[in-house]
Amino acid sequence: MRLRLIIASVLSLAALADAAAQAPPAPPAPPKSAEHCPGPDLIAAVRARAGDKGDIPLQAVAAELGSSEAAILRALPEQFRVMAAGSHFSEVWADLTGWDDAVFAVSKGGNVFEIHGRIRPGEPSKKSRYFNLSPGTPGVAGHLRPDLVSAVGAVSRHVRGKEQHGIAFFDAAGAEVFGVYVPGEGDDVDRKVKAQYLATRERLRAFGDPCTVPAT
Repeated sequence: MRLRLIIASVLSLAALADAAAQAPPAPPAPPKSAEHCPGPDLIAAVRARAGDKGDIPLQAVAAELGSSEAAILRALPEQFRVMAAGSHFSEVWADLTGWDDAVFAVSKGGNVFEIHGRIRPGEPSKKSRYFNLSPGTPGVAGHLRPDLVSAVGAVSRHVRGKEQHGIAFFDAAGAEVFGVYVPGEGDDVDRKVKAQYLATRERLRAFGDPCTVPAT
C-alpha cells in the first residue's frame, strides 16, 4: 500500500511539473512611464476635481488617485500647464536667469523653503553630473542634478483661490523637486515677471510634450 501511495505521489508531481512547463510564462510587469503620461480615466478624475481654475493640491490628489504629481499636472487642461521633457533643463534654466525677480521654492518633509531673488546662471561640472550655480550673486546657490529631472512644467493656476505662476521641475518618480515662481499671489503678482514667465512658458510649448494629452 505504501509503495502505491509513493508511486501515485510521484506521478502527480510529474503531471504538475509537465503542466507548468507547458503553461505560458506570466507577462512581465508593464514598465513605469518615465514621462508620467495620464490616461483617460485619470484625466477625467483630475478635471472633475480641478474646476475652472485648476485649484487642486497636486501632491494630495496624486496620493488620492495613486499617481504622480507630474501626471496630475499633465491631466489638467492646457490653460493651466505646459509640459516638456527634463532634457530641456539647460535651456529652461537659462531663460529663468532673465527674470527680474523670482521665488525659488523647495518642499521637504512637510516644510516649504523659499528663496527670493534673481536666478543665478550656472554651468555643468566638468568632474560630476552637477549643474553648478554661479557663486557671488544674490539668490539661490548650490548644485543641481539636471540628469535626475524627468519633466519641466509651466504652471498657471489658482492656489487657495489666488493666481500663481511658476516653473516646476519633477524627478523620475514624478514628484516636484523644486520650482521657480513669479513673486506675489493674486492681485499682488509681479506683472513684469509674469510677462517673463509667459515667455518661458511659450519656450516650453515649442519644445513639445512627450505625452499627448487633450488641451481641454
